[in-house]
This record gives sequence, C-alpha cells and structure tokens, in this order.
Amino acid sequence: MILKASQRSNAAQLSAHLLNANDNEHIEVHELSGFIASDIPGAFKEAEAVAKGTRCSQFLFSMSLSPPAHERADVAAYEDAVTRAEERLQLSGHPRVVVFHEKEGRRHAHAVWSRINSQQMKAVNMAFYKEKLTSLSRELYLEHGWQMPNGLIDRKQRNPLNFTLAEWQQAKRLKQSPQEIKITLKECWATTDNQPDFAAALERKGYGLAQGDRRGYVAVDWQGEVYSLSRWLNQKNPALQAKLGERTALPCVDEVKARHSQALLNRVRIGLEQIEQKYQPRLAPLKQQKQDMAAQHQGERDRMKARQDEHWQQEVAQRQARLSRGLKGLWQRLTGRHQALQQQNDLSTLQALKRDQQQRDNLIYVQLQERQGLQNKLTALHQQQQQEVAAFIAVFLEEHSELGQAVLSHWCSDIDQAQQALSDDYHGCFTSLADFAQELTEESTSIPENLAYYIDYEKMGRDLEMNDVYTVTTAYDEVHVFWNR
Repeated sequence: MILKASQRSNAAQLSAHLLNANDNEHIEVHELSGFIASDIPGAFKEAEAVAKGTRCSQFLFSMSLSPPAHERADVAAYEDAVTRAEERLQLSGHPRVVVFHEKEGRRHAHAVWSRINSQQMKAVNMAFYKEKLTSLSRELYLEHGWQMPNGLIDRKQRNPLNFTLAEWQQAKRLKQSPQEIKITLKECWATTDNQPDFAAALERKGYGLAQGDRRGYVAVDWQGEVYSLSRWLNQKNPALQAKLGERTALPCVDEVKARHSQALLNRVRIGLEQIEQKYQPRLAPLKQQKQDMAAQHQGERDRMKARQDEHWQQEVAQRQARLSRGLKGLWQRLTGRHQALQQQNDLSTLQALKRDQQQRDNLIYVQLQERQGLQNKLTALHQQQQQEVAAFIAVFLEEHSELGQAVLSHWCSDIDQAQQALSDDYHGCFTSLADFAQELTEESTSIPENLAYYIDYEKMGRDLEMNDVYTVTTAYDEVHVFWNR
C-alpha cells in the first residue's frame, strides 16, 4: 500500500477535496473521531480554531493510502495501516478523519489528523515522516504478499513517470495526461546531448525552451502553459545547466509564447476539437454506462445497508431477550449467569459487526471488478485519442512550422483554405518577390543578355501580386509564394 502524506493548512480546500463528488464516483466518510463537529468541514474548522492557540500554520497532516490496482484490500487493511502510521508519527489519540474514494475502478483512502496536542497546545513534530511511511509501505506490501514496486525496493528504480499533485493539476487544466507530458519531456531530454538538439526536439513536440522567472529552465507548450523542467524531468539545476548552458542565454517565456502565434493556437485547438468530436460518439455510451453503473452500485450498497440495519435491530432484540428482568434477572446476577450472557452478547455483537463489514467488502470488491472492466475500455479509447492528438500536433509542426502559422494568419484561421494553400497552391520560398518574378521569367522566356539589365523585376513582382499570386513572409529573406486560384 503506497502511503503519501503532507502537512497542510487551508482546511477548506482539503475538506472540499475529500468531499469532491465530481471527480469521485463513490465517497464514504468512514470515520470522524475526536472532534465535536459531526461533519468534515466543521471538524477542520475546529482543528484550525485550536491551532490558533499555537504558532503552527500547517495544523493538519493528510495521508493517502493506495493499494495496488488489481489487489483486494478490505477495510480492516486500511484501518490497520492508518493505526500503524499514526503510532509511528506520534499522532495516536489525535482527532482524525478517514474517507474512502472510488473512481476508475480503484479504491483509495485519505486519513487526516490534527497535529495539535490540545492538552499541551503544541504541534507534533513530523520529522522524517516520509521515511517512516515508506518503511511502513514496504512492510504492508510484504505482509499482504503484493508485488512491491521497484521504487519501494530501491529508490533509484522508482517510476520516473510518476507525477506530483501540482503536475496532475496542471495537466488536468489542459485536459492532458500528466504521464504523456512527462514521457514527452523525458524522451526529448534522454535523446539529446546539448541545448540546440534539446530545443529542436522540444519544438518537434510542440514545446519551446525558455528561461523561467524563478524556475530556472522551462518549456512552453503551444497553449502557453509553462512547465518547470527541474520538476517534470526530475533534474537538479546543475544537471540542467550542464546540458543547456546559461539560463540567461535562452529566450524569455514571453518571447517563446509570441513565437507560438495565435494562428497556430487556433489551428491546433480546432484540430483537437475535431478529434474530440470524432471520439465523442464512441466515448458517450461508455460515459453513460459509467454513470449508470455508479448509480446501480450505490443502489446495491443502500439496499444492503437497509437489510443489515433491519437484521441488526432483530439481533439486538434477541441479545436483550437473553437478559431477564425482575426476580429472574436478579437470580441470573446472583448465580453469575448474567455476566456469562453479557459476555456472550458482546462476542455476538463483535461477530455481527465483522460479518456485516465482510459483506460490504465483498460487495465493493465485486463492484470494483466490474468497474475496472469498463475502465479498461475507457482507458484504451482515451489512449488512442491522445496518440492521435500527439500525432496531429507533431505532423502539423514538422510539416508547416512557422509557415503554417503564417498561412493560417493570412486566411484568418480558415483551416480548409490554409490546408488547400499549403498542399495545392504553394510555389516555393524566395528571398523576395522580385526573386520569384525573375525565376518565373527566366524559366518561361529566353531573355537576351543585353536586355537583362533593363527588366524591373520588382515592378513585375508587384504586378503578379495584384492578380496572380499572394505572399506570406516568415522572415526578412523568406517570402513564400502561393498561386492565387
């Protein structure tokens, strides 16, 4: 079970994340203990109020618990991990919240503690909490017989494509896979040896290399999003500087954004919308099936809970009936029979609780298996769509680059006109329109040497541009000529 944690402030934001029904198909508040409040927002406000009596700003400690994707982890396994974690972190007895989330066929949990010892009015020092939780993660994998990730066996072998919360949020804003972004950037880094090659590799993938304000070296994509290379490549600044040279020699972010012209942005956005529309008919039924499945699973859980509650009331009545009242009850107490019956009731209660929890675990496991089957179909389709998006961007940039941007600007971002111009009407690149007029004249007409100096090719070029051709300029001596059909 992978355990990741952080010290937190901003109680309202964390509360909203735990109760976020938009990104999670099922949410279960499993435990809320040690607080006077009966809900998570109130509990966290309570923790914040207590922290006001200390100098602690990050008064919450949040931990996520994620078992392997295709392994079964019952509630008891989560509870055991939470208890052992708080013992190692010296948080035993502190108020805590435990919430289960389910999405995309996987279940994980969040545990949040108040760091403040209310009796001493001091915050628990969370020294070396990452090392402690990593050690506990290894123990949990071994105890459950799960295949341990390489990163837990040896930190040097950890998955380089894992991403942080900030990276995931950045990718989510752009509706891209954070793993796909990280793969692209790492591939460019691994296959190049110097700054020019790395910059060229990024350009082919739709990124520009730039100097950041505080982040050293950055990549800027065609949407103007800025990626810190030290974060996304997991490289320290000395390693980046060794390959890329001085940061100040690179263009600033604004310059790179300007180079990614608005026409290209519009073209790519329209192209992405077309790809999204292409996949929408195939994704729509699967998304509807996901919604229907979530509602069906929740209904099954509600019906099970109703049956268990009814059965529980019947068992409570049976246990109470074992304890007599009046003279018979007094006789049971005198003979010790009452104590034996009470112990029997306590054992029966514990067994009933375990039985009901096992039934819920079994139901959830079956539902997760069903949901994972649907998620496999969704994932395959999303991957196919992302591959088509990546191919579209790469082909457009490789084939047209700045010329494509300029042509789109000329045609006011009309895709059909721009594509037709590039494929059917493009004649070539010349240093000037006069150079084109001279080449066209010399190819079609034999000019006597004594008359060559009297021909004004600049005027001929201007005449051609009035009716026969139009031009797109990408640099001082780069004039692209198109036939005006």
